[in-house]
This record gives sequence, structure tokens and C-alpha cells, in this order.
Amino acid sequence: MRYKCEIIYLFVIMLITLTLVQTTSAQQSYPMDIVRCASTPAYLPMQEEKVTIKLWMKSELGKSPLTEIVTDKGQSITYPAKEIMEYGNGTRLIFRGWYRDSELVTTNLDISINATSDAEYYAYYDVEYWVDVNLGYERVSKWIKRGDELKIEVSKSKELSNNTKLIFQGWSGDFEGMDRFIKIKVYRPIKASAIWRRQYKVYIVSDPEAMSEIAGGGWYDEGSKAVIKVLNPVAFLNNGGTKAVVGEILADYELKNYEDLKFENLSEVSLDVFSPIFVVVRWRFSHRVLISSDYINSTIADDWVLDGDFAEYEVPKEYRWDNGTMIKFEKWVGDITSDLNPIKIQVRKPLRIMVKWRVFYLVRYESAYRISTNLSNQSAWIERGSSIYFNASPTIRLLDEGVRAVFRGWRGALSQTSPYLMIEEVNRPLDLRAEWKKQYLLSIQAPDEAEIRDEIWMDSGASYEVYAPPIIPLSNDSRLIFIGWAGYECSDPLCNITSISKPINLEARYRFEWLAKIHVVGDDGEPIEGVSLVLRCGEDSTKLGSDSTAWIYEGNWLIENATWKGFDVSPRQSIYIERGVHDISIPVRVFKAGFRVTDYLGFPVKDAEVSVSLMNGTILYEGRTADNGEIWNIGPLPPCDLMVRVKYLWFSSSRIFNIGSSRPVTVTVPISLTTIYISAGIIALFTALITFAAYRKKREMLRQEYGEYYEIPPEYPPPSPPAMEEEETEEHVVVSVEDVLKEIEDEELRKLLKERRRRG
Repeated sequence: MRYKCEIIYLFVIMLITLTLVQTTSAQQSYPMDIVRCASTPAYLPMQEEKVTIKLWMKSELGKSPLTEIVTDKGQSITYPAKEIMEYGNGTRLIFRGWYRDSELVTTNLDISINATSDAEYYAYYDVEYWVDVNLGYERVSKWIKRGDELKIEVSKSKELSNNTKLIFQGWSGDFEGMDRFIKIKVYRPIKASAIWRRQYKVYIVSDPEAMSEIAGGGWYDEGSKAVIKVLNPVAFLNNGGTKAVVGEILADYELKNYEDLKFENLSEVSLDVFSPIFVVVRWRFSHRVLISSDYINSTIADDWVLDGDFAEYEVPKEYRWDNGTMIKFEKWVGDITSDLNPIKIQVRKPLRIMVKWRVFYLVRYESAYRISTNLSNQSAWIERGSSIYFNASPTIRLLDEGVRAVFRGWRGALSQTSPYLMIEEVNRPLDLRAEWKKQYLLSIQAPDEAEIRDEIWMDSGASYEVYAPPIIPLSNDSRLIFIGWAGYECSDPLCNITSISKPINLEARYRFEWLAKIHVVGDDGEPIEGVSLVLRCGEDSTKLGSDSTAWIYEGNWLIENATWKGFDVSPRQSIYIERGVHDISIPVRVFKAGFRVTDYLGFPVKDAEVSVSLMNGTILYEGRTADNGEIWNIGPLPPCDLMVRVKYLWFSSSRIFNIGSSRPVTVTVPISLTTIYISAGIIALFTALITFAAYRKKREMLRQEYGEYYEIPPEYPPPSPPAMEEEETEEHVVVSVEDVLKEIEDEELRKLLKERRRRG
């Protein structure tokens, strides 16, 4: 029955192949017929000999035509073959070569044929079938030539790398039975699979090992149950100092689609086997911790602590008595050595620990200033048997500018004047005190001529007196004047300093004075007579006149109450007098004025009478303007409202001003001689021009009326003919400057102008 199916299957394949070959031949031969027909002339004298070439595809399954080519004899043709022809049923054909009459022509895919005679060529193909066999742990997939032998062998059981084992059960697909060895010849595609029974390993470990026997490990069929049991769940170790119990059982499923399991405080569990399982039995250890002490309590702790856990213990860090003695925690000794308190211990074994203590005495010292010592601070607990020292050197300490301290000695439990104190071995509480006294620097500063300069260190609370001369002559025109003390409140030359409590920089202040000549000057720097004034510098003031001599010192002096002829001329400013200046000029507000007189056209007015007076009419100055219309240096004038009056020709003008500088004050009059002369000249020029125009017009009329009797002077060019009518010419006569210059040669016109000029 199986061979009948194979024959039918091969017959169907041959029919499909034949159909494909005929279709290909029709498509390839049609263009050849077209080309042959197209290249055939309409009329041929004779028919050329034709040759037929037949091409076939041949394999073990049969043969089928590829194409048939009819061509001229002697022509060369080429035909390509396919290398691989695959079908979707697991069968393929592999090109072997071109044959003619069972003789190999070429192994190339393309065949070239010289068409000399009718012939048949075969493209021979080998048949291959696809073989796909799934062994479970590997897959055999390959193409096998038709008729070749296939050998496959599987193991009875196969252990995989992931703790999985396969047990062979049989075949499915194109293979049948339970024979593990398959040997067949391939005449069709093959697809088969090995049937296995799957087993998973349950692997058990103890953490740590060798604590107790554990049952339940081995290979289990998929879907079965595994029972894990610890035979001895409690054990004692280390002479009873360590106790071991089953803490937890962990089941780790290797396939991730199963959740891992955890069992606590159980010694027997049941597990469903769906994948390899890694079982870990973890033991929980507890250790005994015993802590004892010689003080306070004999037993500090007696506990069972889980292995790896942290246990924390604490004892008093110190215990004090009222007599200055203290017991202080030193360290833990025994199985653990540490100076930490509280102590945090990770317990890995049984522990026996003792507490060790140290004895201390209280040592205190007092000092107002820093001393050298091996104590950490002024009040310290010192361990019994230790040595300490104190050193107050240097005995004189500069604390600040002008302040120092002097060491006097040690007082208290021990007494001595030496600054260095050494205690070899402390065996009792100690209380010490360093005594100091404070001193302040009294510094007296004064000019060398006073002969009182000095520097004295004074004990705190002491008193001192110093005297400064009121006047110290230096020369006939210079001296020093005592003006007070600086650094301490003293108003008299005799200064009494009491209860010194800070550094004192006492300075006797003197002022250098010299005789100076005083000059009073106005705004222009010229001396002004008859001025009285007051010079003030701070609280000092002196009354002076225009020319006087006074004792002066360096500084800013304010000028006050300066009067001149009843006017207040104070400048309301200060002047700085430098040291050693013997001629001093004091400025006051007395000015000199300047005036400029012009007319309305801005021309300066010469010889105008100018007078300056007070508002009450008192004339202070009179004068006349110069050629430029200005008059200067009128004064001195006071800084108040003044009246200036200007008289010129039959005009008079006045103005009120308050002079503040020497800039000219401008006064305007209606008219001046300069303006009159210029106006007369302009009028004369216009009159001459009008007269000349009338004269020329008259001559032109006479020339037109008596042209034949009028002779034109030879130096003049002939006149141009009139371009317009007579009426229009009379209305538009234009006289230019050039015409006037030419006509001036005329004798009669010259006489007329001369007469006009004389009359003007």
C-alpha cells in the first residue's frame, strides 16, 4: 500500500513538471518564430536548410521537454538551466549537467550548441528529499539524495545540562515502533519525532553540611511529588554553647514560570515536581553570650543569640564618688576585646566577656592666662599613677597694647613661687591656682621742649601726676601754646591720674603759633583800606584791621564781621592758613566794576559820561568811555545795589546793578554819532542813484527825439535797439551798477553829482 502511494505521488509530480516545461518552451520559441518570420524576405529565390534542437529536463522521476528550437543550420544557440528546482513538498532537483545520448556535454548551467543537425540534449537533475527528525535534545534536518541510506540512533535515556533527563518511549510521524536504531533508504520526504518521558532532579544540600541526614533527593517524573525530610531537626555543638535548629527550607525551581518556595521552622515538606528543584536546608544557630564584671553587677548578660545577629551591651561609662574619685570603663576583655561602650557584637560563636575598669582622680587648676600643661582642660580626671606638670612661663605676658600680666606664684593644694610645677605621680585629688597681677602702660607724649615724655608700667588701681608748661617760647615770632590733654580727662596743665584700669596714652597737646602780617584785599587782589574783621578758628577768634599783626596758627580760619565804610563785606568763607606763612591776604567782598555803553544797533559809544552812585544818590565814581565804548576799574565798590547813569548827547540812561565780578555791565543809549554818520552816507548814496536814473532816462528820451543831431561819444558802444514799445520801455527801465560806472564819464553828470555831494 505504501509503494502505491509513492507511485501516484511521483506521477503527479511528473505531470506538474511537464506542464511547466511546455509553458516555458512556448514562451521561448514564440520570439524565435517572430524573429525568423521578420528576417525572412518577402521573396526568396531558394529556402535555407533548417535544424531542430530539442532540450529536455531528466531525473529519476522522469523527463519533460524544456524547449524546442528551430534555427538555420550552422547557427549557435545558448540555453540556461536552473541549478536548483525546489517544490513545496520537501522535494528538490539539483542540476548535475547536460547530456547527449547519455554522454556528458558540460556541467555548466548554460549550454552553447552549434546547430549543424537535429539533436536532443538533456539537463540531468539529481532528486533530494528533506529529512526532519526531532530527537528531543537535538534536531536532524538536512537534504538527502534519493536512494541514500539514513541512520539515526537515540539513547535509552538522555541527561541534559539543566538537571533534566529524558527516557525514550518510542517514535511518532514517519517512524514507528520503539526501536532506538533507525536505518532506512530515503525515497520520499521524512518528518518524525522521538517520544520521551521527562524527569527532573531534586538536589538537596545542607547549609552548613553534616548537621543531620536529609531524605528525599533524586530523580522524579514530571508532575510527581517529592517529600523532603530532616531526620534530626535539633543539634547541640561546642560543648553545649551552640544550638542548631532547622531554620528554613528553600525550594528553587529552575524554570522561571514556577514560583520559588520557602518554608520556615519546618523539618518535612512536600514539593510538586514540574522542573528541576534545588533544595537548600538552612540551619539556624544560636550562641550563648555570657558577660561578667568585678563592679556593679557580677553578671551583665547571659543570652542565646542567633548566629550572625548583632547583640548590643552597655555598662556605665563611669561611676563617681563625692571625694573626687571615679571608676571609668576601660574595655571588654575575654573572647572579645574592645573599648567601645556600648558595644555591638556580631555573634558567630559562644562568647565569654569580662569588663575592665580604670581609676581616676579629679585635678583642677585656675589661671587667668594661658599656661603650659599636659592636662586637656582646667578640670580633668587624671588616671591614678599618671604624672602632670604646669608651667606659667613666661612670667610677664603682654596681653594687649599697653597691658601685661606678671606671675606671682602657685596656691592651693601645693604652694610655690616658681612658675614650673611638676607632680610625678597623682595619687589623690588636686586643686591648684596660679596668681597674676595686671599692669598698664602709662605713655606720656609731648614736644621735646616740654621735657615730660615718659613710659611707666603701673599696677592696676595705682595713681600718677604729670605737669605740662602752658607756654613754651621758641623764638621772637614763634611759640608753643598748651591746648589740653588727650587720652585722659584733664582740664589743667597739672593732670592727676587715679585708679589706673587701662592703658593710657597721655598726650600734652601744643599748638605752634607765629606772628603774621595781615592784609585785606578786594576781589581783584588789590589792598583795601579801612576794613575791620574777625578771624575765627574753632573756639579761637581775633579782631583785626586792614593792616595788622597777630599770632596765627595753621588751620581753616573763618572770616566774620568784615565791614568797610559801613557795608558788610564778609566773604562768608574760610581760608586755610599754612604753617609759616608770615604775609596773609584776607579776601573781602569789595569789587571793581567795568561798563560798556552801546546804542540800539550795538555800536560802541565814545566819550559817554558814566557815574556810579548809591541808591540814596551818593556818587561813588564818575568817568568817560574810551573809543571802544568801555570803562574799567571803577571802584572799590561795596556788594550792594548800585545805580549807574550814562549821559550822551541829549540822551540819558540809567540801570540798577549789584556787581559780583569784574565783567562789564552793558548800558544802551538810543543813538550814537557812528550810527548818524552811517545813516547819512546811506541816504546820500540812494539820492545819487535816484538822480542818476532820472538823468539817464531824460537823455534817452532826447536821443530818441533828436537822434540825427545827437552825437554819441566815441568811447561808448552804440546803444542796442529798443526791443519793446515806448510805453513798456518807460515802465521797465533797469539801471545797473555797470551803467552807472560808464556814464560817470559824462561831464554834465559829474558836475551834477559834485553839486549834490557838496550840499549833502
